[in-house]
Amino acid sequence: MIGAAVLAMALVCVQGPSYAVPKTGGWRWLDLRPSALTTLLLCWAVMAFGATGVYLALRGLRLGWRPSPTRLLVAGLVVTGVLAVLPVAGSTDLLSYALYGREAVLGLDPAVAVPQQLIDAHDPVARFAPRAWRKTPSVYGPLANGLFWLVALLGGASMAAITFLLKLVMAAAFAGTALVLDRITAADPDRRRRVHLLWTLNPLMLWAGVVSAHVDVLAALLMAAGLLAFHLRDRAPVPLLLLTGALLGAAAAVKAPFALAGLALAWTQRRSLRALAALALGAVAAIVPAYLLAGQATLQVMFTKLDGISPISPWRWPVKWAADASWTVTHETLGWTATALLFVLLAWRAPKAHEDFPEIRPLFVLCAAWLLASPLQRPWYDAMLFPLLALMPASRLDALLLFRNAAAESGQIPGVVPYRHWPLKNFGVYTYWYVSGAMLAFLATIAAALPLPTHRTNGNGTARRR
Repeated sequence: MIGAAVLAMALVCVQGPSYAVPKTGGWRWLDLRPSALTTLLLCWAVMAFGATGVYLALRGLRLGWRPSPTRLLVAGLVVTGVLAVLPVAGSTDLLSYALYGREAVLGLDPAVAVPQQLIDAHDPVARFAPRAWRKTPSVYGPLANGLFWLVALLGGASMAAITFLLKLVMAAAFAGTALVLDRITAADPDRRRRVHLLWTLNPLMLWAGVVSAHVDVLAALLMAAGLLAFHLRDRAPVPLLLLTGALLGAAAAVKAPFALAGLALAWTQRRSLRALAALALGAVAAIVPAYLLAGQATLQVMFTKLDGISPISPWRWPVKWAADASWTVTHETLGWTATALLFVLLAWRAPKAHEDFPEIRPLFVLCAAWLLASPLQRPWYDAMLFPLLALMPASRLDALLLFRNAAAESGQIPGVVPYRHWPLKNFGVYTYWYVSGAMLAFLATIAAALPLPTHRTNGNGTARRR
């Protein structure tokens, strides 16, 4: 099933411009001009086969299957390399990154200027500007905007060249994350297998991080590298703690929500003033100069985004029910309240982390509460969650989070043409309602599934529950 999902991804990419593959002025492969329905079914196949395949593989591990972790790693890296050179699919965000980089090259501030200005100026890169985000400035951190500027400088006045280079960078970040997670779990083959099934060979993460090439995967690499430095801190405590803080700060300077991982890790070191000071100093050294160089507008636009509502928000149904009952309830009120409640619930009943890395649990709890319940929901945000899930012991959360991500991604695909232009009447409206209902159901299931048993392996290879 994992192989079928990867094949479906490749087929989506190589068919040429479609409802899933944006036009960039290059990367024209077969040019089959597939129908909307064909594209949609292929994208759904990626999600269905991918989530089911990873779930069955994880179940196989609990039943005694022992594939070579090195082969899993190599297979994932090969797949990543192949997908990296195929056209981007499933999202137009990569084109927006190119436009923000082009703005910076032309002397505009991406946090203030909008892609429409490039369109009005008849810039050659803006010929392929996607319909989404034309009037939205960059909501990414200063390091992300700096990367967009550098790649746009190298790519020149070609959308195809800029997006190709950006996709290579994101694929390299995905592969780098796999290698870092492999290093963290190097002493335990079982944990290495789990890491590569939940990240390196996980079609859901390959779709978000390599095929769609979301910048979240770059922040995930920095976060994972910070966790590796922290995990090795006994070798040189202060330097490695400084490096940990700097890497986590850099992750937050790519995408602000990754600051949650830094805050959670700092909480675990609250009893050691020296460790806390080293983490804070490293983070400040990375974040402050980046934001000072970027200017105040970068901070302002990110805070403005906190007021937004995602199409797949689980709070559409409750808000609708409240409106029918003449109650005044907002998405934001429900979302942030549920985030706090879910944080308490997970902190109380989520499974314990492995004994050699107990600090992963607070990171997972805080990031999961924010990603699962907040009004800001995008499936590719899970690039922050799945590395942490991979480092946690097996539990019922594995299946819940896999199928939740697949359901959320189903509400975003195929991802290029606005749904109002679809030949299927009201397709987007119904999809958003169904998927938001699914998100609400998954939240309820997570609450009902606690306490979550962890799985351990007996000497004979069979699984037992604790």
